[in-house]
Amino acid sequence: MTARWLPALTCLLAVLTVSCAGDFRAVVILPESGRLAHVGSEARKGIDLALAKVNEGREVPLVLEFADDGSDPERALSEYARAIESKALAVIGPVGGDAMITCLSARDERDRSLTESNVALISPWAPTTITGRGFENAFRNHPTDTTETGRLSQFMRRDMTPRIKDLVLISELSDYGRGYKAEFAQTFKRHQGTVESSMNFEPGITDEAAAELVAELKNRPGDGCLVVSQGQDILTLIKALRAIEYRGEVFTTSAFHHPELISAAGTEAGDVFWVAPQWDPTKADDPPNPTKTEFVAAYEQAHGSKPGYWAAFGYDTVIALAAGTDAAGGPYSSAIPSTLSSLNFEYPGVLGTARFDSSGNCAECPVAIYGISGGEVKDWLELSKMFSASERQG
Repeated sequence: MTARWLPALTCLLAVLTVSCAGDFRAVVILPESGRLAHVGSEARKGIDLALAKVNEGREVPLVLEFADDGSDPERALSEYARAIESKALAVIGPVGGDAMITCLSARDERDRSLTESNVALISPWAPTTITGRGFENAFRNHPTDTTETGRLSQFMRRDMTPRIKDLVLISELSDYGRGYKAEFAQTFKRHQGTVESSMNFEPGITDEAAAELVAELKNRPGDGCLVVSQGQDILTLIKALRAIEYRGEVFTTSAFHHPELISAAGTEAGDVFWVAPQWDPTKADDPPNPTKTEFVAAYEQAHGSKPGYWAAFGYDTVIALAAGTDAAGGPYSSAIPSTLSSLNFEYPGVLGTARFDSSGNCAECPVAIYGISGGEVKDWLELSKMFSASERQG
């Protein structure tokens, strides 16, 4: 073979290599139906925008294949196993603490094909803390329940006046509910608070069952209650508490921080406090965050409204995967999971420069306390200033 044919042959081999390898295919497991559909639909909006961004000028494009788990952890596991079997190079999702734990427990305890997989799994929202249980290659870019419960407990015992001493926990019967409740009880105790009693409910609680459950609070002591759930059940229980004219303070989790739930709650969400990631799409960051600026502008152009943080976390999941892939040397590198968990790895996220800790949890995810005033969601810093001003005027 003469030398003049070598360049052409090299080009041909490159084309064949890319063709054989195929695209960089990842499977996205989201709840696009069921009780967490409001989270899944918003996360997908962010994922779609990020996909268009990361594929700009990319030699091997990222291709996403979407699967609806119906807000069912077992369906999420089936989709996860199918993704591994089909040789997907990464998995985005699932959403929710129960789905994440179900997938990872199966991977590490029951299914050898999942155990031996080196596929990175990145969830936009899986708040359940699973540090120390040996789950490898799994990442969560949302604050864990340890972070959430620590801030909630601190808020109740330090920031509120009068301070909350005795609390009733109302939690869903699920892995997420049990884990969150246990984490909160420990942190609240450390802050010299007392969990007066605990009430449980099955996910998907009806209006009638919620009314029957909270009726007991009329005769129970306590300064307030904490509703622990992942979806629409929070709204159902808040409405039930308002119906009995419950006089204690009402608290809940980051799952309530969704425009659809807050809007549906209406005036009944007044005097409800919850914890959520500290992020505001209406305010410019200092120093400026170009990723956030570009994301907010793209979202407004596509949907005609400001994005919520569910979309932001969906966006950041794809950005993290793309950045980790590039840092690992390409989409077919076996080092993608180890790169994502490296202490030196950072990615430019919508919520700021981010990274994962050695256990795959979001390393630096500040959270804040939120409430509603004048029909608008405000963080505690704004609310406390308004309370102080009101007291001075009084």
